[in-house]
Order: sequence, then structure tokens, then C-alpha cells
Amino acid sequence: MRMRKKKHLESRTENCGEYLMSFTTEDKNFNTAVLNKDYIDFKELFGNDNPVYLEIGCGKGQFACEMAKLHPNWNFLAVEKVQNVIVAAAEKARNDELPNVRFVKCGAEYLPCFIPDKSIAGIYLNFSCPYPKNAYKSHRLTNERFLKIYNELLMDNAIICQKTDNMHFFEYSLEEFSRCGWRVENISLDLHNSDIEENVVTEYEHRFSSQGFPIYRLEAKKPKENILVSQCLLGIKCKYDGGANSLEGREVLEKNYNLIPVCPECLGGLPIPRVPAEIVDGRVINKNGEDVTENFERGAESALMLAKTFGCKKAILKSNSPSCGYGQVYDGTFSHKKKEGNGITADLLERNGIMIYNEKQIGGI
Repeated sequence: MRMRKKKHLESRTENCGEYLMSFTTEDKNFNTAVLNKDYIDFKELFGNDNPVYLEIGCGKGQFACEMAKLHPNWNFLAVEKVQNVIVAAAEKARNDELPNVRFVKCGAEYLPCFIPDKSIAGIYLNFSCPYPKNAYKSHRLTNERFLKIYNELLMDNAIICQKTDNMHFFEYSLEEFSRCGWRVENISLDLHNSDIEENVVTEYEHRFSSQGFPIYRLEAKKPKENILVSQCLLGIKCKYDGGANSLEGREVLEKNYNLIPVCPECLGGLPIPRVPAEIVDGRVINKNGEDVTENFERGAESALMLAKTFGCKKAILKSNSPSCGYGQVYDGTFSHKKKEGNGITADLLERNGIMIYNEKQIGGI
């Protein structure tokens, strides 16, 4: 069924003023369209630094407006792709004179065009279209392709809250969240008969629940980002002398990230302990004069493969090492003197787009 165009839609849209924005692009391929960024300045938009919450598929705006009233110190950005519907939502916010809610007309796949990474404190998915035919599952807002977008937009440890009346869609969402590494919690198979507090009822929710249908609800916590870490920094005894190092602030890192240990020199086939080595004229030479470049290069390739397998975009590597040193390495005289340059692994990871930090720079991650 096609929705009829509402009367005076253009003038009504104009009268919504600052409450309604529209994202448009001539590029209909969202894979290339999202490469063109035009980020919203949330501080300028809302006039404050309060956290921003995102509702995708906001309908006529009842949920977003009620949440804005309940949480005046939160900002709400509500997205809807149907012009007929979102204009009514913006009118509601304008009439209620709500300063902390704005509406955007666009599809969810285009969100990365105007929302900066890690800028959203939480996402609400209320009664999204279930697209029951399996052929259209990629259109479901809990499909893996959308979860990847949400993962980029959300702050660390943020959650997605989903509500639906469709049992099969809910089961699909549970499976998809879990398969993609999200931690699902606070699951309710009958929301209105549960002890979950502060449930703001949407238009659809009122309709379905009044007909006796159960409302399904879940929360999904954003998966931790994987970071590659020199395993000697994690206390693992793999240094050339059989010892280990320590990493200050490790507890905080482990709270927010999954630490993926790596020792390129071990991966390259070198033993523990081993003869110390340094970079001399682009080759890795140990203290006995033996060329071990091949081992270091093999270990670097293995470290890169590990980073790609776990989707690591960052690495914390041991400073000055001929493998892991970044910016400075030992100068090849075995006298603890340093020179500018990168270790073999650090150089390869950087050339493949991975951001490198040493153990003293973790505050900048």
C-alpha cells in the first residue's frame, strides 16, 4: 500500500524550521555516498555538550518527544525516511517547544555521512519493519550491515535498545546481535508484564499491546574493539632474554577493549631466549652477526594477518624494538643508543592503515 502525499507537505516542512533536516545525495549507491562526509556539529545544533541519543525509524515522533521531555539533559536525533511521517514528528517537537530533539529525513544506511564516529550515546530501534521475506533480510535494521554502521557511530560501551511486536524478527535480531559479537541483555518476551522501568510507549506499541500482542524488548551492548598488543607488555615472558614487560593502565584498557597478544619474533620462528638483534642498514642483524631479517619479516606478516583476522585498527607495540618500535629503534650498535625509524612489524602495520601506539601513549587511544 502506497502512502498518499499529505496536503501542503512542502509548506509544512518549511514551517518546521530548525526541527527538521534532510540529507540528500545524488549518489544512490550508499557504499560510495558515505565516503562524502558532512558531519553535524552537535554542539552547534543543540547548543550544549550533552550526550546525543539516536532513534532510527521514529515514525510520528511520539517516542523521541516523550524521551526529550523525560531527559532534558539528553539530546535526541530522530531519523525517518518517509517525508509524510517525519513532518508530523517535527511539528510535534516544534509545538511542544522541545530544545533537545531534532529530526533528520534519510535512510539508516546514510547515517555515516553526517554522524561522526563514536558520537552517539545510545540507539533506539522501535518497531522497525521486519521484512518477513528472507530475500529482504539485508533491509532489516538489525542485519549485520547496519550493525557495522552502529558499531562505528556508538561510543564505547553504549547500547542499542530494540522493541518489536514481531517474534520472528526478534529471534532474528537475537541471533544477529550475538553472531556479530554484541552482548545481549535485559531481554523481555512480554515487556508490559515485566519489571523493566521507564518504558516510553510508541504509537505502534500502543496499538499492538491494546490488541493483546506481547511486546519483545532487548538491549545489545556494543562489542569491544580489538587492539593488537605486544604480548611482552601483557606480562608474557617472550622477550629476547626470556623476560617480560608491563603495561601501565592495562586494567582500563581491558575494560574497554579486547587485547590481542602478539609477538612477531616468536611468530617468525625465533626462540625464547634468543640473541638480541637490531636494525642495521635496513637488515635485522643479531649480536652474533647473523642476518635474521627473514624471521622478522615472516613474523610481521603473521602479525598483520592476526590484525586483519580480528579487525584490529590499532596496535600497542613495545618501543624501540626492531620488530615493534615506532618512531625510534635501537641504532644497531647494541649500545642502547636510538635512531629514528620503525621496527619491521610496526612499519608493515602502519603501511596497512593500522594506528600504532607505544606503551607510553595509551592515553591517546
